[in-house]
Amino acid sequence: MTRNRYFLSEIRLKTEKSFKEVYEKGKKIYFEGGVIYFLEISDKRKLKFAVLVSKKCGNVPKRNRIKRLVREFFRLNQQNIKAFHIIIKFYKNPGFKGYTDAQRFIKQILEQNNLIKNY
Repeated sequence: MTRNRYFLSEIRLKTEKSFKEVYEKGKKIYFEGGVIYFLEISDKRKLKFAVLVSKKCGNVPKRNRIKRLVREFFRLNQQNIKAFHIIIKFYKNPGFKGYTDAQRFIKQILEQNNLIKNY
């Protein structure tokens, strides 16, 4: 199994229509400091996701670091995540010290809600 070296723009949720569809038809998972919206899609389409970080999480470099860590998790694990459209919103700073903290945090939430494939 080869992993993508690049974060492809085709797995990002981009359009307002896509966001509205996930918000209106999807389900929510609340966690401390944020919420995950997800919508199961047909097998023909792949995983797509977006990361939103509130200004309450800190200044611009801190918010960008949170987004980079979450995107890196999805880039490395996109083959293991089921076909969903996922929006992750952070309202409070999750306090990631590095990639391993971010990976542990996101993976735990996805596994608890059966969004990740069994290895």
